[in-house]
Amino acid sequence: MSWADIDFARNLLRVRDLKDADKVTIRDVPISARLRAELLMHQTAPDGTTHPPLAYAFGNEVGEPIGRISTAWETLVLKAHGQPVVRDAKSHGLTPASRDAYQRIDLVFHDLRHEGGSRLLELGWPIHQVSAMLGHKSIATTQIYLNVRAGDLSAQMAATDTARTASAGKSDTKVTQKPLGDPRPAVSLSLEKAGKSRVH
Repeated sequence: MSWADIDFARNLLRVRDLKDADKVTIRDVPISARLRAELLMHQTAPDGTTHPPLAYAFGNEVGEPIGRISTAWETLVLKAHGQPVVRDAKSHGLTPASRDAYQRIDLVFHDLRHEGGSRLLELGWPIHQVSAMLGHKSIATTQIYLNVRAGDLSAQMAATDTARTASAGKSDTKVTQKPLGDPRPAVSLSLEKAGKSRVH
């Protein structure tokens, strides 16, 4: 993604799905005020100039592409869990002990996408909008991905009935529904993930 793919005037960023080489899908995704502020700050190069439109938005300090993020991600996860980060002097890969510790934590980069979708549901976003944000082709995929169960729908309907009963005769009262999704908290971005607590 280059800086030309980010429309700060409309708070949108353009995402390209490159999984299918014969059919590249392009969609615009809204960005939050917080992400907008982070991007604007990151848009400034070390020399104080603004990165050109074709520089990589999620590249290094000078807008060049980053080959792989696994080293930085492994370091982040291990440090967040209080584990030492020890790398081989020649290969720069994790030593067997550090690799074992990382695998026991069982937190991969893709979990952040899962976390984001789960949090949107918890904030009350309709599932079809969460599905659009995630780029799923159908709501059924989102339901499986975020583990939206029939029991959740029943709980949602019960909450609606309760709200309607409470607001009977009050024409100005708005009904606020509880969000769909797993009633348990989503995977925490504080990386407090131990064992197999990932939300499926």
